[in-house]
Amino acid sequence: MQLYTGGQSLTNWIPENIIIETDGSLIADAYATYEADVVMYTHAEIQDIYPDVMTTWGGVIQFKDTSLKWLTTKEYVGNWLYDCTPDVDYNINFKEIAVGNRYNSHNYEGNLPITFDVVIPGNFEEERMLNDVKFSRMNMTYRIESIFLKEYHHGTCGDYDIEFIGKTVDHSEIYATTIGGKTRDDKFDEYVAQVAQDMRNTGVGWEQKDIYTESVQTELSDIGCSVGAGGPTRAGVCESATFDSGHYQLRPRVDAKKQRIDYKYGYFAIDIDDSCWRSGPDCTGYVWWPTLVYSPARIEEAILSPGETYERYLMTKVTNQFVHMRFEIKVYFTTTAIIKYELAERILEDPVFDQGNWIMNAEIGGARTYTIVMDQGTSLWDVFSELFGEFGWIINSILIIIVVVVAIYIFIQIGIPVLKGAGTALRAEKKLERR
Repeated sequence: MQLYTGGQSLTNWIPENIIIETDGSLIADAYATYEADVVMYTHAEIQDIYPDVMTTWGGVIQFKDTSLKWLTTKEYVGNWLYDCTPDVDYNINFKEIAVGNRYNSHNYEGNLPITFDVVIPGNFEEERMLNDVKFSRMNMTYRIESIFLKEYHHGTCGDYDIEFIGKTVDHSEIYATTIGGKTRDDKFDEYVAQVAQDMRNTGVGWEQKDIYTESVQTELSDIGCSVGAGGPTRAGVCESATFDSGHYQLRPRVDAKKQRIDYKYGYFAIDIDDSCWRSGPDCTGYVWWPTLVYSPARIEEAILSPGETYERYLMTKVTNQFVHMRFEIKVYFTTTAIIKYELAERILEDPVFDQGNWIMNAEIGGARTYTIVMDQGTSLWDVFSELFGEFGWIINSILIIIVVVVAIYIFIQIGIPVLKGAGTALRAEKKLERR
């Protein structure tokens, strides 16, 4: 806590009795009213509230880097050996303040005794000669008769804002796309889109919420006595008097800027190659050339964590408080001369700290999206179309004719003799039954 005084003012001077003695000396009485100010305030910074906060060697606040993993993938190519890629992790990265475990509230309270003194200007001898004429120094006596709290107010020692730059509200996305050969319908694309939707339906991903303010401690700035409190001092002549402000409380306000990040982790093993024309183990059945049968891409395995919330501590704001008291002091003077006076009122300024604004990048980096790139495979029809262009359909037609011819030839060579043999055996069996 800090304290300073000032604002001493003579606000009123009221002459009372003026008596001239027989020897020509003079006695004059007067009441004077003075005012004076006392200011108490806190001057705490983040490092004072959190002594273990991370700082650089120069004492500047330092932010720690935090990373959260929200997705791990393994991709199967879908062939006979079930080749797969290594696990790939997807993380989000961001900065936050590390305040540590110790906390100081900077709560000040107690009684503040304030002493007022009357200082008589001048420093010369009781008597002095000037041109053989003896002059006597003016005598003055006084007593502080009363001290009152005239007024007081309290407030903030300046204020500042915390500004955030970058994209402060964001979320993850899961997409799917296709590569590879051509298809004569859109079934495969539908399958791929469905895989992406199935992954989204699990809730895997992250979402950055709005930044909010959390009150760590409220401010206190008050004193125990009220306006008009005070009273007469002890009787008799006194050069100083003490005023007790009563029980006071003074404490800065502390607010935290925080943000929730909701996330759910998932591990997915994905079949990304659904080319079934080669009749691999991932297909639903054998494929007869040149027809291409599409099998849906599959999520072979999904390991999911329950949804979690991470709360990051973006910044702490310390708002210092002050109490400004103005006192009225009445003094009774008796002098041996008529006092020449000048009224004046001086104002003691409130404490103001120009701290500037905190600027912080609250954007989240790392992996915002995951895209499944799936291969729809290539049929013989596509192969010949690529090789022979517009004549590819002729080659495919020839292959179809060859397949049909071969099938007829096999039927003639094998199927018909088998059928003839079966008929001969049946007739022989019937002859035996008639006998």
